[in-house]
Amino acid sequence: MHWKVFLLCLLVALLLANCSTQKLNVDTASAQTTTSFITPSHNSTPTIQATGTLLPTMGSTVFPKSTPTPAVGYRIYGVIFGPYLTEYPAHRAFTSEEEIRRLMKIIAPYTYGIRTYGCGAGLNKAGKVAHELGMQIAAGAWLGKDLYSNGEEINCLIKMAQAGDVDLAVIGNEALQRKDLTEKELLAYIDRFREEVPWVPVTSAETRAVLLDHPGLVRTEDIVSVNLYPYSENIGIQDAAGKAEEWYVELSNFVGRFSYGKQIIITGTGWPSCGENGSLGHENFYFGSFVSMTRAWDIPFFWFEAFDEPGTVNVEGEAGSCWGLWDQNGELKKGLDFVFTGVVGGHGEPEIEIKDPFPGMSDPDFLSGYVSHVVPQDYRVVVYVYIPGSGWWIKPNPDSPLTEIDRTGWWTCPIITAKDDAQATKIEVFLVPKDYSPPLAAAWEMLPQEIYDQSVANTATSKR
Repeated sequence: MHWKVFLLCLLVALLLANCSTQKLNVDTASAQTTTSFITPSHNSTPTIQATGTLLPTMGSTVFPKSTPTPAVGYRIYGVIFGPYLTEYPAHRAFTSEEEIRRLMKIIAPYTYGIRTYGCGAGLNKAGKVAHELGMQIAAGAWLGKDLYSNGEEINCLIKMAQAGDVDLAVIGNEALQRKDLTEKELLAYIDRFREEVPWVPVTSAETRAVLLDHPGLVRTEDIVSVNLYPYSENIGIQDAAGKAEEWYVELSNFVGRFSYGKQIIITGTGWPSCGENGSLGHENFYFGSFVSMTRAWDIPFFWFEAFDEPGTVNVEGEAGSCWGLWDQNGELKKGLDFVFTGVVGGHGEPEIEIKDPFPGMSDPDFLSGYVSHVVPQDYRVVVYVYIPGSGWWIKPNPDSPLTEIDRTGWWTCPIITAKDDAQATKIEVFLVPKDYSPPLAAAWEMLPQEIYDQSVANTATSKR
């Protein structure tokens, strides 16, 4: 009898080992960067209420964060990759693995991941190459009105995923927006992929308006993917990043009503460097301000796009040909390097801001703010408070006169560290080089001119 039990246990062990091996093969293939793709939590993030100034993160970062290369101080979350630098994608020009590798080597130091719109015509090799170069991939299946082509795209993406070359499957890009498919048809494609490759998270990229009208799609997706293009909705360049943030908050509140904690990724945004309302200056401004906003709140995004595609000019007009961060020759466009050097806020004179006009100074006991147009790790913040009848005091104390700035540009300083601090009526903050030794004010009648001369930016506020 004992030998029968032994054989049964052996059979179960072999079956479990086989399942484990299959899953391990997929995880290993998708983890060639740092870790495998992180499936979002569905029960950890509260519904966001729009405040205009505060935007919490909507879940964990999907692509792992690793140490940037020495030449790049900051890597963006993701960029949309298209290898069609000469021909329009609709022509279905085949792209070789060698060409994909050549182009990806250019962008690999600058981003954690890529997104592709389709799978055919050679793009089925994009995941393999991305993993080799230390990036992850949100691989797409392009869906339109042609059911035969749709079937080919889905089959291609399934094979890619089964080979371990897909970290996130993006089934369709604005197929509902174009009315190429109904929601029922789109969900059928998603279900088919999920049945074949249940271990890979799946989504579909749509506009904010479409997602608000299709809660069924939002419920079905493992991750909610939204395309946000202020340019396409005629939003002025000065307001573009703020409008994108506003739209993200609106969608977050909507998703939170019935998919609590589900992660939201911006799967496409950008600005052209030419054409109507487009210029290199506008692209620089939007890239810098948008990246700063997403860095501040850890919002994952894919920038459209990696390279200029001149072949689109005959289909989309002049602006369609120049959305890339790199030009057709693989050169990073002038001015965009500021974002990758770690500068928050892009071009401009250094600035420092206090989060609130004047805090209650009793609860919470901290002063917070934000710096712009500097590399945060190269600077520190110095905070002074003025107490009537007592004078100026450095905060939090003379032993800790410098407040560090996080990589997103935010800083926080304890300012209620003595019994009279809550009576303060003035606050002055200074942005200084990290190695600077500031004046250690303690009951001083006034702040010395030195701190104004040595700081690169300062601001002040007082209680009304």
